[in-house]
Amino acid sequence: MLTDWLGRVGREPLIYVVLGFYPGAFATYVSLLKSAPGGDPLLDTATVVAGSGIWALVAIPAVGVPDAPSWIFMLVSVAIHWAYYITLAHAYRTGDLSFAYPLMRGTAPLIATLLSIVILREFPSPQVALGILLICAGIVGIAFVGRNPHPRAAVLFALANAAIIAVYTLVDGAGARASGGPASYAVWLTWLLLQRIGGQQMAVIDLPVGWVFSAMLFGFALMFLRSLQVAWRHWKQGYSVLERPEFPEA
Repeated sequence: MLTDWLGRVGREPLIYVVLGFYPGAFATYVSLLKSAPGGDPLLDTATVVAGSGIWALVAIPAVGVPDAPSWIFMLVSVAIHWAYYITLAHAYRTGDLSFAYPLMRGTAPLIATLLSIVILREFPSPQVALGILLICAGIVGIAFVGRNPHPRAAVLFALANAAIIAVYTLVDGAGARASGGPASYAVWLTWLLLQRIGGQQMAVIDLPVGWVFSAMLFGFALMFLRSLQVAWRHWKQGYSVLERPEFPEA
């Protein structure tokens, strides 16, 4: 199982790799979400989740099924993530990316820390608390570098999204610990999100997003199998038609 392998290689190096990769990947995602020409951020978000859900389906056999105590956290998290995607899309629809993104990501860690103190009774050390305050202040400050006024709706959606991020951080943290395997928890959560968001209708054709992506996945699978078939035949004959066009394939 993938979770067993992760335990053997050691969790701490992997954590640093994931934490280093995630900010760049997420920043790229939100930039594309905001800059898509003529796109609807809500539909684009649903499309991204649908694509993630398909990859989760592929990964399910490798990670196994999470332990039963984690499923209640997973179901709650699906509802929370649904609200997250709604507020995220509206924040980017009503405000600039350079304003909404720092405001959301800068206030979320502070809210998560406060919630962990109130709910989980986990108190950070003075050094950690100071570090959180300084980092949050620096990120939020980026949102107010420009002097242009920002719509009140963008502020409200960004702050609501930050609060939701803090809540699902605590819920998913508890769920991952109860699952017996964080990778399994994350994969199954993504698949469940597809079940919720995949039912959204496409903008141009009157079909659910999940149906369309399932058809696309089937088409890509056929293309992959055909490419394997052609590669095998070329390997057996020792050349391809591109190398020897004078010997066309039958």
